[in-house]
Amino acid sequence: MHTADRGCTNATLIRRDLIADLDISDMNSWEDWVITQKVLCSGSNGRWSRSIPTHIHRAEDLSSKDSWNAAGILNLGRSGRITPYQAVVDYTGLLHRHLRLAFEKTIEERDPSEFRYHLSNFVSIL
Repeated sequence: MHTADRGCTNATLIRRDLIADLDISDMNSWEDWVITQKVLCSGSNGRWSRSIPTHIHRAEDLSSKDSWNAAGILNLGRSGRITPYQAVVDYTGLLHRHLRLAFEKTIEERDPSEFRYHLSNFVSIL
């Protein structure tokens, strides 16, 4: 599982003993990824169901979602859970996607304030 894959913890039951010693008090986002890594590293077997939660986001909401994901990547890097190199790679990927969204929304709406809005959302997490 790669960093950008998130944690797959939607509607998930996890045995407490697998994560009892896990400290995520320094995390305010992407704690699901940290929990999943802990469970996977324990060697436990999982049972996967076919139900998949679907998140539908309007394009206007994606800047907030990308900002949340960027904050999570920075948290993982700052807390030493991923290497600084991996944090930069993942963050750069999100930034690229986010800039494309900002340009697309600006052109679609014919309004330069769209670009400022989306970019300021993303930069605000720094």
